[in-house]
Amino acid sequence: MLKNAILALILTLAVLDLHAQSFIQSFDAPGELANNFNIYQNTTPPVTNAATGSPYSQGLTGGIAGSGVVNIAAPGTGITPDSTAIYKNTSFNFSAAGDALNISAYVDVIAPTETGNRLLHLGFADSSTSGLNGNAGLSFTGFRLNPTAVGSTIFTPQWQTKTASGSTVNTAGGGNLTLIAGDWYDVSVTFGNLGGGNIQASGFVEDLGVDGLTPGASFSISPVTLTSADIASDSSVWAAFRTFEADGDGGLDNFSAHVVVIPEPGTTVLVGMGLGALLFARRRQPNC
Repeated sequence: MLKNAILALILTLAVLDLHAQSFIQSFDAPGELANNFNIYQNTTPPVTNAATGSPYSQGLTGGIAGSGVVNIAAPGTGITPDSTAIYKNTSFNFSAAGDALNISAYVDVIAPTETGNRLLHLGFADSSTSGLNGNAGLSFTGFRLNPTAVGSTIFTPQWQTKTASGSTVNTAGGGNLTLIAGDWYDVSVTFGNLGGGNIQASGFVEDLGVDGLTPGASFSISPVTLTSADIASDSSVWAAFRTFEADGDGGLDNFSAHVVVIPEPGTTVLVGMGLGALLFARRRQPNC
C-alpha cells in the first residue's frame, strides 16, 4: 500500500510539472558561460573602452563554497564594461495574463569604486541578443541594485522597463538596502503578467554569508505594477544579467530562471489526496 501511495503522489506531482520550465547555471562545469550565453556589448557612445571584449569570464573556483563563478573584470583597456549576458538555450512565454516568471542570481558584494552603473541588473529581454540598457530597438523588464556612493555598500533597488520604440522607464523599488561587503546575496525577482501590458513585479534580497550557504537577513522588495506592452505580449523572452565590478560585484553564481506555476484548484486537490494517501499508508505500516 505504501508503495502505491508513493507512486500516486509522484504521478500527481508530475502533473504539476507538465508546464514547468527552468534552467540553472552553477558555472561549475567548464564552458558553461562561453557555451550557453550570448554577450551583448553596449557600444553606443558615450562608452569607455568600447567594443573590444566581454567583462565576464568563468572561473572554476571562487563561487559559492569554492565552486565555479562568473568573474567580472574591473574597468580597463580591452573590455566593454557595460555588457549583458543572455542565456541563449531557453526562452519563456510571457504573452498571456497569468503567466509568471522568476529570475535570480547570487552576487558577491564588494565596496564599489564608482556609482554610475549597477551592482546587478536582472531581467527578461525580447531576444537572445538584446541588452538590458537604453539602446534603440531593445525591449526588456528588469530589476537592479544601484550603488549610492563610492565605497558604500548601501544600494537602491529599482525596477526598469523599456519598449523597443521607447526609452527606459524607472520605477522606485523601495528603501535603500545596506549589504555587507564580502557576503554573498541571493537576488530573486518575479514578474507576473496582469494583462493589458501591465506586469506585477516583486522580489527579495537574502544574505547568504561569506560562504554563500549561511542564510541571514532578508529584504523584501514590495510589489509594484510596471508597464511594458512589448514584454507583456511576448511569447519568447530571454533571461539575462548585467553587472559591474566597479559598482560592487565581486562575482556571480547560480544564475537561474523558471516559470512560476500556479496550480489549478483541481490539481491542488490531487496533491492533497496524494499526500493524504501517503500518510494513511504510513500509519498502516507495522512497527519495525
